Parts: sequence; C-alpha cells; structure tokens
Amino acid sequence: VRQLYETSIVQITVAGLIFGNFIVEAADKQVIAEEGSRGWQVFYGFEIFFASVFGVELMWNMYGNWFSYFWKSGWNVFDFVIVVISITSMVSSDLPGISVLRLFRAFRVFRLFKRVESLKIIIEGVAASMPGVSNAFMILGILMGIWSIIGVEFFREFADEEFGNFGRAMFTMWQVMTMD
Repeated sequence: VRQLYETSIVQITVAGLIFGNFIVEAADKQVIAEEGSRGWQVFYGFEIFFASVFGVELMWNMYGNWFSYFWKSGWNVFDFVIVVISITSMVSSDLPGISVLRLFRAFRVFRLFKRVESLKIIIEGVAASMPGVSNAFMILGILMGIWSIIGVEFFREFADEEFGNFGRAMFTMWQVMTMD
C-alpha cells in the first residue's frame, strides 16, 4: 500500500488536486458568493469534494505508513491537522470559533511542499535560516525603538499624529521603513 502511495503518479495527482484546491479557494474569495446562492453551492460542492479526497488520501497515507512511521514526519502531522480542521469545519459549522479554523484551509497549498522536492528543499532552507533572520529582526526592532524614542523627543510637539507617543513613533518608523 505504501509503495503504491509513494509512486510518482499518485504524488503528482495529489499535488494537482492540492493546486486545484488552491485555485478554487482563490476563486471563491474573489467571487465571494452569497450563502445559499448557486455560486456558493458550487464552491461548497468543491469544498466537500476536496475534503473527501484529502481525507481518503490521509487515511491511505496513515495505513501505508502503519500509523507510527506516519507521525515521525512533520509534513504528515501538518497534513493531518489541515485535513482534520477542514473536515471538522464542514461537519460542525455551528461550533463557536469554527470560522477561525476555516482559515486554516488556505494552508492546504503548503502540502505541495511535501510532494515537490525542490519546493521542500526551499522551505526547509527557509526554516533553517529562521534563527538568524529572527536575530536580524530583533536588531531592526531595537533600532526602530531607538529612533522612535528620539522621534518622540524631537517631534512630539510638531507632529503629534506621527510622534505623539512611542507606539505612534514605532508605527511611523514602520511606514518609513516599508515606504508605505
């Protein structure tokens, strides 16, 4: 079962379904069909289809990896969480906070990274670089904080909207940094 699951044709098919789901989700958020309308029914039908297919694919993967091996891969755990959230949001649509869980469906496209080796290498490289990048962001935050303190001291009386307090000054520094 595992060998069949790991064949390139199955993985390419699943990758195509994941990308197709991404396109449908993007179209759904572009159209924003009114609930109960024909367009909403079409997109809901797609949601049922993709959730069902991904649920079957998840069970196939779990069975093929004999459950214990399945949990050793972070990508499989991610797949599990996304698929379970998708199915839960469809089955229990009246639960409080379920709309927040529905947002996780947008992350289904990340499942492509597991199946496309070149994308997987890039994502793993980005993840490995996070400690260094977070240090750079910390230094940037400290510098913005210093300049914000100076800005409040020098410009509070002349530009209260931008430098009236530390929070406003930090926001102004963010706007300057991003050229917003």
